[in-house]
Amino acid sequence: MRRLVSLLILVPHLAVSAAGSPAPESGDRRDRGALTTLSILPFASSSEGKEGEKKIGDRMTEELQVLLSESGRFRILTRSEMTLEKMNKLIELQAQQGKAEERAPFQRLTCEEAFIAGTIHKSEDRGYTVYLDVISLATGEKLVALRMRCWHENAFRRLARAFTREIVSRVDMTGAIVKNQGDTFFVQIDRGPEGVRAGDLLEVRHPSQPIKDAEREIDPGEEPVCGTLVVEAITATGHLRCSRKPGEKGKADMAEGDKVRVVPVVPSEKRRPQVALRLFTVGAAEAAAKTAQEEFATLVREELLVSAADLHGLKIVNPAGLNAVAAPETDDRVVCDALGVDAVLSARLSVRAKKARFFLNLLPYAQRDVYEREPAPAEAGIARAVSVDLEEDDKLTPEAAAKAAESIVEAFRL
Repeated sequence: MRRLVSLLILVPHLAVSAAGSPAPESGDRRDRGALTTLSILPFASSSEGKEGEKKIGDRMTEELQVLLSESGRFRILTRSEMTLEKMNKLIELQAQQGKAEERAPFQRLTCEEAFIAGTIHKSEDRGYTVYLDVISLATGEKLVALRMRCWHENAFRRLARAFTREIVSRVDMTGAIVKNQGDTFFVQIDRGPEGVRAGDLLEVRHPSQPIKDAEREIDPGEEPVCGTLVVEAITATGHLRCSRKPGEKGKADMAEGDKVRVVPVVPSEKRRPQVALRLFTVGAAEAAAKTAQEEFATLVREELLVSAADLHGLKIVNPAGLNAVAAPETDDRVVCDALGVDAVLSARLSVRAKKARFFLNLLPYAQRDVYEREPAPAEAGIARAVSVDLEEDDKLTPEAAAKAAESIVEAFRL
């Protein structure tokens, strides 16, 4: 079976000398070779080729490519730019893909050459499981193995963001303080400054001193962080001009020769958690009563939307595309991933004489963009029941709808 892979090439780089690359300020020339190089091909998809299926492998690859590029740590390399030797090695590894020995999945990546191999499997419950492996091009060993689950292909951007955070956090960028003038520090990054931007943070550590016993030297390991620097600018000689992070005055001093590590900058989506209101169902059997109850349920939904209230700490929204997943039998997790919301509220309306009763279910399913090795299972729905008294039998008025909306909000008050 044809297998497409995504390719990650981490190119070794030499340290930039003090009189090295020109300043990568805005508009200046950059030595792009100092960035880690990525080459990304479409993910393989188990459902590709079926009639009506989108090219979901291509979509996942495109999302990863954009986010990895936006992180500022990588240079995107097309497949045509690969050398023949690397292409032959890739083909050889593809042939023995399943035989590659798997190593510890949570080690820090070095600059050895590697590639990303990705596959997407569609399960019978409409969910997707996405696998991503970072495999050494030299040895065929798996350096990192990641797996995430989603329920709609619209969630691929969220998964790509989580994968990107993991990849970026494991590509190490280190250096040292080479000059200290008062509260200004000049830092040299081993692989050049192109992956660093103004505003980035640098963790500073004192060099570790080996411990000597009667027979040998013992490496005590990396020292704890003694301070944090903020990158202000990149100079014409390729050095980072930095200052202390605000609020760190008086902490342990940082001096020339201290080691630094760039704190990974990862793409994130800053937004308030949201809850979508599904179309409320009604319990009436007769056509006239059903129509009246549906109109009343719509009024309640509109009251909730315009009230700017929260449900269980989530902002109430009416996202585009809701009608496409409006069928009652659609899984709430599919709705969350399709619409990019963190919860959905479902309700059934029952009217008996002078009482309108809503049976509510709020299902939280957070749209997290951080990778979790063992994610917690989705929370069970939060059930509530709300009653509203009517002035007359079956008399569903706008005033009653407003009261029902207030009661629903109050029922989910944290």
